[in-house]
Amino acid sequence: MMNSFWWGSGSGGSRGINWMRWDRLCVRKYQGRLGFCKLHEFNLAMLGKSGWRLLLHPDSLVGRLYKSRYYPNSNFLEATLSNNPSYIWRSIIASQPLVRSGAQWRVGKGDRIKIWTDSWLPDDSNPRVMSLVIQGSEEAVVRGLIRTDERLWDQDILRDLFNDRDRDLINKIPLSCRDNEDRIYWRPDRKGEYTV
Repeated sequence: MMNSFWWGSGSGGSRGINWMRWDRLCVRKYQGRLGFCKLHEFNLAMLGKSGWRLLLHPDSLVGRLYKSRYYPNSNFLEATLSNNPSYIWRSIIASQPLVRSGAQWRVGKGDRIKIWTDSWLPDDSNPRVMSLVIQGSEEAVVRGLIRTDERLWDQDILRDLFNDRDRDLINKIPLSCRDNEDRIYWRPDRKGEYTV
């Protein structure tokens, strides 16, 4: 049966391969097609899993190796291609936009989250701060917005720095009474884990 499908009789009685466009082969099985993966997207998703692990486990042996070589003063989301990258690093860094699009920070202490560049606001359409960056505060972290003795948002600072949209979103973020670590999670998944 499979033999006759792939190499069966063509038009005019000649034998040959039955060609089909790739986009038709990639349609899901339940829709009546073969269900092949889109290989480029699947490959990026698998490479994204490696990038996600580098982000979550920077102290692992591989994480320390890549961090020391390619992004010593930042994390995977801020890494660049750099000079003379290895083939593996070039492949993993290609998945960075994918990982960045779904990664979001959960506020704990606030000392690892950069106010102006990281995704940390509870907004599915745009989790980044939209207010204008105050010159000289480009590297400021979320901890500076928290009154640490009371574990409350400092409303005076919020009023001075942020527009109404950002201020409302920041006030929706609950602060733990304990000094928990900031955590990164995968926004598209209910459990917050990167899935392919």
